[in-house]
Amino acid sequence: MFHYLFYHYCSFLTTVWLWFLFLTIKQTYSQEIFASKTILSSQGTQYIPVNMPAQLISITNTDSIKKCSILCNSNVLCRVFDYAVSSPKQCRLFEGDTDRLGQILSSSASKTILSGQGTQYIPVNMPAQLISITNTDSIKKCSILCNSNVLCRVFDYAVSSPKQCRLFEGDTDRLGQILSSSSSQSQVGTLQFSARLFVEYGSPCIATCNQIRYLQCGSNSTCECMPHTYWNASISMCIPQLPILGASCQQNMSMCREDLNYTCLQFNQCGPLSVLSGTTIVDDNTEISDSSIVGLYYPVGIDIFGTNSDSIVIADSGNNRIIGLWDADTNYKNISVVATEWVPGQSLSYPLDVYVDARNGCDIYVTDAGDPQVVLYSNMQTINPLTSTVAGLGYGGAGLENLNTPFGVVVDSNKNVIVASMQDNRIMFWPPNALNGTIIVGNISAISGNTAMDLDGPEGIALDEHNSWLYVADSNNHRIQRYNLNDTWPCNGTTVAGGNGPGSRSNQLSSPSYIKISNKAGALYIADYGNNRIQRWNQGATEGVTIAGDINGNPGSSDTMFNGPGGLAINHNETFIKAILSSEGTQYIPANMPAQLISITNTDSIKKCAILCNNNVLCRIFDYAVSSPKQCRLFEGDTNKLGQIVSSSSSQSQVGTLQLSARLFAEYGSPCISTCNHIRYLRCGSNSTCECMPHTYWNASISMCIPQLPILGASCQQNISMCREDLNYTCLQFNQCGPLSVLSGTTIVNDTTVIRNSSTVGLNWPNGIGILGINSDSIIIADVVNNRILGLWDADTNYKNISVVATEWAPGHSLQYPYDVYVNAKNECDIYVTVYTNPRVVLYSNMQTINPLPSTAAGIGASGPGLDRLNIPFGVVVDSNKNVIVGSMQDNRIMFWPPNALNGTIIVGHNSAINGNTSMDLDAPLGIALDEHNSWLYVADSNNHRIQRYNFNDTWPCNGTTVAGGNGSGPRSNQLSYPSYIKISNKTGALYIADSGNNRIQRFSQGATEGVTIAGDLNGNPGFNDTMFNSPQGLAINHNETLMYVTDTNNNRVQRFQLI
Repeated sequence: MFHYLFYHYCSFLTTVWLWFLFLTIKQTYSQEIFASKTILSSQGTQYIPVNMPAQLISITNTDSIKKCSILCNSNVLCRVFDYAVSSPKQCRLFEGDTDRLGQILSSSASKTILSGQGTQYIPVNMPAQLISITNTDSIKKCSILCNSNVLCRVFDYAVSSPKQCRLFEGDTDRLGQILSSSSSQSQVGTLQFSARLFVEYGSPCIATCNQIRYLQCGSNSTCECMPHTYWNASISMCIPQLPILGASCQQNMSMCREDLNYTCLQFNQCGPLSVLSGTTIVDDNTEISDSSIVGLYYPVGIDIFGTNSDSIVIADSGNNRIIGLWDADTNYKNISVVATEWVPGQSLSYPLDVYVDARNGCDIYVTDAGDPQVVLYSNMQTINPLTSTVAGLGYGGAGLENLNTPFGVVVDSNKNVIVASMQDNRIMFWPPNALNGTIIVGNISAISGNTAMDLDGPEGIALDEHNSWLYVADSNNHRIQRYNLNDTWPCNGTTVAGGNGPGSRSNQLSSPSYIKISNKAGALYIADYGNNRIQRWNQGATEGVTIAGDINGNPGSSDTMFNGPGGLAINHNETFIKAILSSEGTQYIPANMPAQLISITNTDSIKKCAILCNNNVLCRIFDYAVSSPKQCRLFEGDTNKLGQIVSSSSSQSQVGTLQLSARLFAEYGSPCISTCNHIRYLRCGSNSTCECMPHTYWNASISMCIPQLPILGASCQQNISMCREDLNYTCLQFNQCGPLSVLSGTTIVNDTTVIRNSSTVGLNWPNGIGILGINSDSIIIADVVNNRILGLWDADTNYKNISVVATEWAPGHSLQYPYDVYVNAKNECDIYVTVYTNPRVVLYSNMQTINPLPSTAAGIGASGPGLDRLNIPFGVVVDSNKNVIVGSMQDNRIMFWPPNALNGTIIVGHNSAINGNTSMDLDAPLGIALDEHNSWLYVADSNNHRIQRYNFNDTWPCNGTTVAGGNGSGPRSNQLSYPSYIKISNKTGALYIADSGNNRIQRFSQGATEGVTIAGDLNGNPGFNDTMFNSPQGLAINHNETLMYVTDTNNNRVQRFQLI
């Protein structure tokens, strides 16, 4: 079996080297045939340029070294070539030399070896070792990509759709293994390095290590290993660090992946530098000595009382007060209220931050969000000390004298106040006794942004007065910005932490809320609120280290975890760090409540609710309501596609969102027996590899299992299991989630059904259908050819009680072809019927009697062009004021008829009754539906094969918007064929359409350009079995949207379907 040939910066791949020649061209002025001589190196060598992409001219298949030499001599740029006798034989031409710009090395300095086909690489820690996934069209290009990346040691290539190249850090010994793949043509390539590539290790350097690409010039000006690798003296090479929690290591060798916060612990295992374990000193159950209000509620800001004390001052925001914790030696058993008012008789309103002036330990500054200002308490040792406002006016506004939601505050040595005006997206500077502030960062228009000049929701701030640096937690931009106060104001900022989008990686932050600066090292301690952790960023670092909180970003209530840390403080000696939890004030609304709600439990605290969610592998979100009883709801889902956090009617309700890390899914795809090394978010699948839990799917772009979509019509991708399979959903061919199979119906009445009070048996061409009220599943049907209206009662007995409701439009005048029926939900005894012959809309005001006395609500019973007439009235609806809206099919228009009116008004169409296909026209309108809440009217524009929507508030006749179909007649998902009937989902606004020409029921989500077939043949064929129709003309949905009824017109039956 022949093997492919690969090359890279430091190696030239071949599995079988027959022989290898190297030659160099040296220019001379001799009088030979060529103006140059060619000198060959010894066999078994290759050329390694310092910059492969820049110096490689070409790679050509040739059958001799002579031809390779001729190719080089023929190219004016070529100075060096090498030739490999392999399969195929290859000639490479280079610019350069063998002195400054490259070197001749043994061809065994490094090799890339291919595994057999049908294999893949499984690393021990997929998120930490996966470098990239790229679509490439050959394994050669995949090899080049690996060789171009100094961290890549292993790659695999899958011949699939699309063809994918994955690059990895690691090896096939300690850090991963080559296993069988489901793709028979996939292969793994492993780079095998030689010690010659690292000969410069430890040598002096200036900026680079003589172009040795696997070494870098370190801070001590000597050549050192690249990131994520360490020096192994026994083999004189840099090899990959260990990304495995608990891996064996040796002290002082940097064997553990430092970017993962791992070090070699004292027991010679890789582990976190260790997250700190905290001690609760005050919580929501703590007695406050001089207050009837127990404990904390939404504490945020915190500071240390002076330089010689570990007493603490806290902004207890939800309780509108400042409290002090004294006597650290007794674990703060002495806790009291420091302030509750900003002036006598005026309570604090949501104080967010507190700053203790270290130069005068009795002065504290408080930002009061509800009455936006900064309040100075000049003597904090008394209850309600006398106050003064030092920034803001106590009410919001656009001027420089105002603040809007002031958050973080610091004070410099001259008592100038610096405050974050969060809602204004700016930082303000307020000298003592000033009437106005000055903008340090941001702009007067208060707009948000993400440039160096902008902020978006600034929260905590910190001042390094010695260096004139101001740090700002730019929360919605997920970054920490640093500003030089000596620059021209407003300042440009520099991102010193985060700024790589929201996330839990070591170079990311998620809604940071607070900052403190180490006076000893200049490091930043950051309350990374959204990641439930405290991060420490050294000066100049591009990644932070988690020192407290869950390293995966999960919330929790144990001594090592947080749930939204809002503030932090560090004592003067930097021996303690204290963090405070905040809470939410909202509720979670999922996209599909029945599918996403896991459980509702009575619990007595949000902490216990969080524990319940963390103990359930499907739970990603919970909310907690302080009501009677206190309730904890657990959900599958997220706050992006699958639901949202909204305001709650309960001021004390809270939402918790679990932010899972890719590290929790590192075993995905790895072999397993019964469990996946106790990774709780994965399970051992039927093919003995770790796979996602039920209701989740693998998202390769973020290397995590995320919730499947429980939404009918949601966008999806083929072959990724994005749709909720337990709901019978799959990703259909037009990339929307829909039923794996169409619904199966039950016949409740047909052409052989006995009607209780009639000698005429069964249905003959049923059309319009309606539900009798909101508390009933009784049904009204227009039995067209039998010239009657039927009622189907007693759903619990499967509608065995069927009777005639009406047969006459006036005493002695029989109905002739009643097409549609509408039940007025506000008066369940009123039904409206459109009549073909004697064209009119008939109102039956009391449908509970046989042949109730009718009245005409629209039309005069005669055809014609006048506005008092109808021509083949079909669809009908009635609004809350009993105005009748009716489609006059032959007139190609929709008419509006107020109660007792003699004439109608044209809503859509023309007085001349012409048909057309513009936004102003209709062609044979059939069914109509009214969304009165949004003032929208929907019309089944049958001969134009589309559904039109009209805004009732527009000038009549209205222009319409096509919301379904309109792409010609056909069975594709973006087409309709003679649609005849429409119903609107009161829950989602989706449209259910009787697509009669395609013999199916389509569901179009709001804004969708394609529909989903939920009942009927997927190919549009007619039929008679339980999953097929023959020209369905009408449909109805019960109030709870659990049942759908369809008049299967040409099959003379009504089918009932259980909606998913």
